[in-house]
Amino acid sequence: MIYTFVFVGERERGKILEEITSKISLSSSAYQVLFLNNKDYTKEDLSIYSHINFRTIIFRESATQDEMFETVVQGESLGTVILFKESAVKVNFKYINQMIDQNRNGHKIVISKQDKHANIFTRAFNQVKKFLIRVFLGIKLYPGEADIILIDQVLVSTMSEMDGKSGFLTKVNGWAGIEPKTVTIDEQKSVKKSYSIK
Repeated sequence: MIYTFVFVGERERGKILEEITSKISLSSSAYQVLFLNNKDYTKEDLSIYSHINFRTIIFRESATQDEMFETVVQGESLGTVILFKESAVKVNFKYINQMIDQNRNGHKIVISKQDKHANIFTRAFNQVKKFLIRVFLGIKLYPGEADIILIDQVLVSTMSEMDGKSGFLTKVNGWAGIEPKTVTIDEQKSVKKSYSIK
């Protein structure tokens, strides 16, 4: 089974490749790495990572992370995907190994949930909010902030046939009969977006 690590947004590619090499419990032939960005990277010497199958794909500046992911799902051979959204600023690969283990144990979707040490009132409010969304909109949101999502190769193959739906399916549990497995990760810093009007 091939795992595809998909990193969306600006990243320190050398640091990530070093972390993957040293901390992921897979042989280098069992994974590939894709960096998706809508800005050109500064020149980095990544030649020491030639033993890793990695690529950087640059999209137009106005491309959203959903559009970038959608394009890759439609046009690439991916295997099982581990998607790192822009909001996954701090990646602890110990948790990625846990997600891979859950997938090997049969779970088709494994998601991250931030450990925010929320108080009882915040937890109760979040439960009520999820219930109302499920009742009135008919969808079930992933539990917590899904900054990192593992999607099994069977589901990735299905997503590749569903034009325009891949980005949506990384936000909600749109898979009938498939309950996502949750791995609790470190709390992520908020990502501040700056928008310019053109």
